[in-house]
Amino acid sequence: MNAQYGEAEDEGSMSVINAPIPLTARMEVSGAAEVRLNGVYNVQFATRDCVEFHKDGDIKCQVSWNEYNEEWRMLIRDYKLGSTLYRHKYHPNVRIDECHGVPKDSWQVWFGKAPAPSIRYVPIDEVISPQVQTDSDTSGVNVSDNSEETSNTVHEQQ
Repeated sequence: MNAQYGEAEDEGSMSVINAPIPLTARMEVSGAAEVRLNGVYNVQFATRDCVEFHKDGDIKCQVSWNEYNEEWRMLIRDYKLGSTLYRHKYHPNVRIDECHGVPKDSWQVWFGKAPAPSIRYVPIDEVISPQVQTDSDTSGVNVSDNSEETSNTVHEQQ
């Protein structure tokens, strides 16, 4: 009877209900007027209550959902005080929905600029070449991890 309801029969076994959610989902954000958000994201965390994706090469760009807010949010942690730039009210079924339920379209512009982005689910075996962003793409925001070194170099050259 315990096995029927997903309860472990012994201490060492794991039930289907409590099994960890595989972290293999990838997606691509495109078409956002807030161009720093555009790019490929990988899931970092996924439970029934919370899902979080980070952008490859810029972890401050995030797409997330949590049960408390009951909405998907796109934001950049170090831009506009980390405010939600785009949002979506879809409530995912994290275990069943493809790509943990990230909505593909109909995102609402919140504190970001129009147009809102769209999402494409990226298969795990698809190879995507990294995008090179120019200063005009990021509105002067340095997206590299060595921003302190870059700013010091710029000041030394002046």
